[in-house]
Amino acid sequence: HNVAYVAIMGWESDNLWKTVDGGQTWGDVSGQGVLGLAPAPASALAVDWANPGRLFVGTDIGVFTSVDDGVKWTVHTQGPGTVPIEQLLWKDSETLVAVTHGQVFAFHTKQKKQGRGASVGGPGGIGNARPSFRRRQ
Repeated sequence: HNVAYVAIMGWESDNLWKTVDGGQTWGDVSGQGVLGLAPAPASALAVDWANPGRLFVGTDIGVFTSVDDGVKWTVHTQGPGTVPIEQLLWKDSETLVAVTHGQVFAFHTKQKKQGRGASVGGPGGIGNARPSFRRRQ
């Protein structure tokens, strides 16, 4: 239980940090360049503990996903869009909920399987299909 993440609210490029030794040392997991997390305030973080290295970050400009513990990031272009994300939380082991100012979006995160169990990569590593969002008002 020595792993922890910190998301920072600032318009900087290093807004996500990780420790693996209970806070003794910290490393930037925001990625770099065009594959990095956008330099926007990171207000929410959801870790997929069943899939090590899979992270979801809610920022002031939408939701981003990493499947390699923050080395590369992908933006979700469906669902909440480019709106500030207030909170990310797990509804169950496969459904992540993104809360914005006044709306809630839920999307499935389970990786789809094809053929003999080979994982199919897609946007954000979620599978062939784009994440399916349900909008509640």
